[in-house]
Amino acid sequence: MSVILYLNQYCVRVAANTKSVHCIGGIIGPAFPSIPLTAGIVLRRELKGTDGRIFELAVNMWTLHYLRLTNQLKWDIAKQVLEEVNVIFAQVMKRFDKKGWFKNWDSSQPSVW
Repeated sequence: MSVILYLNQYCVRVAANTKSVHCIGGIIGPAFPSIPLTAGIVLRRELKGTDGRIFELAVNMWTLHYLRLTNQLKWDIAKQVLEEVNVIFAQVMKRFDKKGWFKNWDSSQPSVW
């Protein structure tokens, strides 16, 4: 997934200290090259632990949100992604405690980071 920015407007007024630049962008290529999106696909870097799973949860949800806002969301893809997001959410909540902290690993100390 690549995001391409286009320069839409560059305006400089004579005798003024202001200027404005407006950038717009779009996704080039498939939004979901594989389901679910992982850190390895998006960042080309593997993330481990709870923080990596939270990133994967977020990137899948935000991509679905973007597709919905741009009227590109297809129900069959959304259903597959949401099923995988449910699994990721269960893996994240496995390391959550009632007191409000997460463990990054099963054997690690509690952390709010």
